[in-house]
Amino acid sequence: MSASREKQNRLEQAEAGVVDSKEINEMEQRLDAIEEFLAEGVDCDEYGEYAERSTGCYNNICNYSFVLMGAMLDREELFEYPRRNIRLMYHFIEPDGSVNTLNSTRWDNSGAYTIAPYYPHYVLLGLIDRDPEFAYMADWLYEKYGDFVLGDRL
Repeated sequence: MSASREKQNRLEQAEAGVVDSKEINEMEQRLDAIEEFLAEGVDCDEYGEYAERSTGCYNNICNYSFVLMGAMLDREELFEYPRRNIRLMYHFIEPDGSVNTLNSTRWDNSGAYTIAPYYPHYVLLGLIDRDPEFAYMADWLYEKYGDFVLGDRL
């Protein structure tokens, strides 16, 4: 191997090390941010209602976030918030699959939304918990909405 090729290889390895250390540093910063966020307390009551009471929007953002954090950080306790919330959603679902948004304090108040975006939460927590009610909801949502519920979420 020529000297210039060896030098190029060492440079590429050094660059890879810089990228790796940068990625590690960024991951540590993200983990610190997650811990700071969690230290503020979670705005979910004992029934599963998040502070915004947003069945059309905010609930899903929170549920996705807690499921993702729980899985990535191996922190089972973070599943408790979406678990409570999707159980609460039984009380907000209409027979046609639409959800009641009249309680919402956000822009989705009085809007037309369905339960379909909750599908991944019912599937994942149904599998994790082996919960037959969550499994039933996942099946019902898939039967009702077909591949639409899969979208690009899973």
